[in-house]
Amino acid sequence: MFKIFKMFKIKNDEQDICARKLTRIMKCLNVSYFDYNWDRSSCYIEFRYQDVLYKMEHSVEKANSKGAQVLRSGLDSLMELVESLEDLCQIIERGTYNLDTWLSGMKKSPLTEETPTLEDAQVKNKSLVRQKYKNEEFIIAAPQSSLVDFDRHKVSQ
Repeated sequence: MFKIFKMFKIKNDEQDICARKLTRIMKCLNVSYFDYNWDRSSCYIEFRYQDVLYKMEHSVEKANSKGAQVLRSGLDSLMELVESLEDLCQIIERGTYNLDTWLSGMKKSPLTEETPTLEDAQVKNKSLVRQKYKNEEFIIAAPQSSLVDFDRHKVSQ
């Protein structure tokens, strides 16, 4: 019976250590709001920096597919995310980069971008084809040859 309690105590200690480490890191990064959670196989850390919300996610499946380290639970993946943030915090403290530089790479492109119409794409492709073949020489195949013959006997330029 006491073994079961010891097992839960170990898990609880890991959770406490992870939560304290994450709180310390967020203070270091000057992040006022953050939220985190994990389940059996995944986790996330969500934080607000300069009025923009960012979310980092990790999972056992994602980590194990990379093969670097085998994770067992969502808490393990949360601990890896916290370690990554801790590494980032050390980079910032050294003065190598600031947090804004790292976060600019995490921003998603806006969804309101215009998608090109089919006609615009065709016009663009035609002009690209003209530019590409403007200065190239064409090899004229004999009238009796077919495309199959051309594929079999490729002409080297």
